[in-house]
Formats: sequence, structure tokens, C-alpha cells
Amino acid sequence: MVGNPSPYLRFVRFRICVENLVMNHQSFVHHKNFWRANFMWQDPIVKETRELREEYAEKFNHDPDAIFEDILKRQSQTGKKLVSLPPRKPLFTPKAA
Repeated sequence: MVGNPSPYLRFVRFRICVENLVMNHQSFVHHKNFWRANFMWQDPIVKETRELREEYAEKFNHDPDAIFEDILKRQSQTGKKLVSLPPRKPLFTPKAA
């Protein structure tokens, strides 16, 4: 048979394809606790950064106020010029409806 198949033949092929997908639906379902089999790759830089962050937080007993005060103190001791920029204006303002 040369050329395009008849509409009936296309329908039959489509129907067979759909039935195969429905019958084999389990092949698309993840097993229970499937995510546990895939361990994420550990980036050594991220790991080191997290360890340093944890050490820094432990110095201040995980108190965010004490950490913030330390950051401000260290900023003032750097001797570098710190810049505070004014807030930027929005590019457009939505009009009320």
C-alpha cells in the first residue's frame, strides 16, 4: 500500500497505541519511595559554605539579632566606603481599574 493510509487504518493504529499505553500504565508510575533511590550530588563548595554558616551562627547561639549586630560592627570596621542608593522608581505604574 503506497501513500497515505485510510482514515480507518489511522484510527485503528491510534486505538492500538492508546490501548497499549493504558495497558502499560504501570511502567509510567514511580515506585513507592522512588525519590530515595536518587541521591543528589553534593557540591563541595555549597557544603563548605553551609558548614561555615553553621559555625558562624553557633558563635551567636543562633540569635539573629546578635548576628545582625556583628554584621553591622564588621561593616563599620572595614574602612571601605559604603553606598546607600535611593529607591528606584518603577518602570510603569499600573492604573486602577
